[in-house]
Amino acid sequence: MAQALQLNLEYSTDLFHDEPNNGPTVCSKEARRRLMWSCYISDTLIGSGVSMLTLLDENDIKIQLPCNERNFVLQVPCVTEMLPLGQFLPFVAPEQIPPRAIDNIGIVALYVRLISLRKRVLKYVKRLDSSQPPWLPESEFARLDSALHEWYQQLPPSLQFTRAALYTRRESSQLGAFVLLQCTYNWTTIDLYRIALPKLYRLRPPWDCSDDFRARLQETIFVHAQRCSTVLADASRHGIKTLADTWLPSIAFDGNRLMLYYITQIIGLDTDKGQLALAECMPYCRSNLELLNSMQSLSAMAESLYPTADEMLKKASSIQQATRAQALERFGHEGRTRTREATPDHNGPDYVLQPTSVYRMARDSIATQEKHASEKSRAQRLRNQAASSIPPSSTVVSPSNMQAPSQYSAASRAQPPPTFSAWTSPSVPAAGTTPTFQRDSLLQLEPTAPAMHEFDTFFSSTTGFDGSWQPAETASAGFDTGGLPPWLPAMTDMYADLNFGPWPMGSDVMNGHPGPTAPM
Repeated sequence: MAQALQLNLEYSTDLFHDEPNNGPTVCSKEARRRLMWSCYISDTLIGSGVSMLTLLDENDIKIQLPCNERNFVLQVPCVTEMLPLGQFLPFVAPEQIPPRAIDNIGIVALYVRLISLRKRVLKYVKRLDSSQPPWLPESEFARLDSALHEWYQQLPPSLQFTRAALYTRRESSQLGAFVLLQCTYNWTTIDLYRIALPKLYRLRPPWDCSDDFRARLQETIFVHAQRCSTVLADASRHGIKTLADTWLPSIAFDGNRLMLYYITQIIGLDTDKGQLALAECMPYCRSNLELLNSMQSLSAMAESLYPTADEMLKKASSIQQATRAQALERFGHEGRTRTREATPDHNGPDYVLQPTSVYRMARDSIATQEKHASEKSRAQRLRNQAASSIPPSSTVVSPSNMQAPSQYSAASRAQPPPTFSAWTSPSVPAAGTTPTFQRDSLLQLEPTAPAMHEFDTFFSSTTGFDGSWQPAETASAGFDTGGLPPWLPAMTDMYADLNFGPWPMGSDVMNGHPGPTAPM
């Protein structure tokens, strides 16, 4: 419909409304452009990088980007760039092009360009079989990564994530758009770097990344997931209606899923780094869960995602409490051992008698007592070692079989969500580096590897689905199996007991044979 109305074309070459009685006003022409770009954004988000699901092509849109809000409200005509960076309408005279054309665009135009980049990113991750290795400088991955960095570097200070920007956008009634812009950028970066998590996203890349390259991408995913949580938490302080966009519940849920997957499956809870990462990650996860609970009144998606996110966080909280109790118990045991070693033996001859004493019989008696006590303690140690080598018959209390608490403690729920005033650069950490987790001290914890299996239900792949979603060769190929769709693995276990039938519109309908008619 938009193309039929020719909204993808400029109404006339008179951008500055110099000619009298020449059609619509400047404001009407700008409204036409914004309507067309809104259709493009909706079409791109619905298509998710699949060409056959989209109706609009960027090459067919031959209008300039929307101007900033000031020029739009004041009806000031101006020249802006087209969707490609540095390109202008062909009929614009060189003297009409401003020296800094980027100053004429605002948050809407920047979001349009980001959505265009997101379309390219999703198309790339769905066609990995024909792509070059991502570590090559001339690969498509390198070009997309460079384009995302360039887009971020071109953001004006008023659109970078700072407290001042939050208050400024709230006063200008653009806080919701600002939050969506920041979350879209961070999540587009996560979608590009998802090639480093093939098991979680069920990808089948034709190449194998090096350990350093994969670790660098995984760490960047973890950092951007935390940034999304920070954006949502800071924005929610200005009212929950700021998070009314229907995509934000999915970002909050998938953010928790990504952070816990990185800690439990990549780092491992049996390492000191994993324990510190879990402690640092829990405030972000609790903040996302509370936001999901609040967003249930705004979005049906949040209502369906909240139970799974709550169960996931309860398991993580139980593991954290178990490991903390284990650390405190070991710390107390070591403290008692050191105290016993530092305390002198009250039965020793040097304690009972002076070194110059001549009571030989008393000294010999005390020495005999020491000898018997030493032999008794050595025999006790041998019995303990023999008992520990026999597998216990009863159930051992460990983090893997402890029941999750029904509610978090009052202190943990009262803990404020993490906040950061700004981040300066979206640069990727250097190879081999890891996110820094600050702690005053580090206790050597016992391995808690069995606890990681509790998260397998949230990260495991569904049966018979081991690759990224691809368009089917025939229309009926994707409608023969029942159950939940494969892109909801976290919810598969929760509904495993339910009997889901085949998807609506079975193969008979798709092949041209009408199915049974519903009773009137």
